[in-house]
Amino acid sequence: MVSRAIILCLAILLLVSCSEESDNATQSTSSTDGADLMGLVDGATLTYLQIDTLITFTPSFNVETSETLTVVTVAGNGNDWAISHDNHHPLTLKLSSESVLITGYWKADVGGDARVYFAIPPVLLKQDISAEQSWSGYTPMHSDSLGEKRYPDIFVNYGFYFSKTYEGAESVTVTAGEFVAHRFDIELFLESGDNLPVAYISEYYAPDVGLIKYCLKGGGLTRVLSLIEID
Repeated sequence: MVSRAIILCLAILLLVSCSEESDNATQSTSSTDGADLMGLVDGATLTYLQIDTLITFTPSFNVETSETLTVVTVAGNGNDWAISHDNHHPLTLKLSSESVLITGYWKADVGGDARVYFAIPPVLLKQDISAEQSWSGYTPMHSDSLGEKRYPDIFVNYGFYFSKTYEGAESVTVTAGEFVAHRFDIELFLESGDNLPVAYISEYYAPDVGLIKYCLKGGGLTRVLSLIEID
């Protein structure tokens, strides 16, 4: 039987792998187009290997690791796009002159006939990354038949305030190949004005391809997605 110490070491190695990559970024001196980094091609399919490692300490110390395949599909044209994966509701995107925006946050006012309110669309990527190296925002909670809930997902972090920073370009190797990827570090907060993040995310985008790697650390969870195939 594998000892708990060995299991813990394996979990720590997963954590370190993301941390080491985060220290290797070199700041880009040229302009980077956020829309190009998304790799928006109608009909494109990207397959990722997702590895989750969850460490818990109550009622006793335990490490659980799971592997799943996540398939992301892209549809759209011009300035209007939709990205979906597995059985999740499609994420709608709007390209403006300045940003790649996450849209779809119109909600009806149940007490009125025609009134609605709008949540400011969170910015996924800037069109000119070098013009503004960091930005912040809020993504509304996810709503479905079971109510509203908060959770981090690919590209979008439902119910969290966030701060996102462009860290530069670096070489990243995944199963799908070796890429010059642009890294963005994200801090997630429960409330506006909080100083202590509840989770950290690193996203790696390759021009004309899209997201090639994603690392999340929060609580006892470490999640790593890496691109294994592009169709």
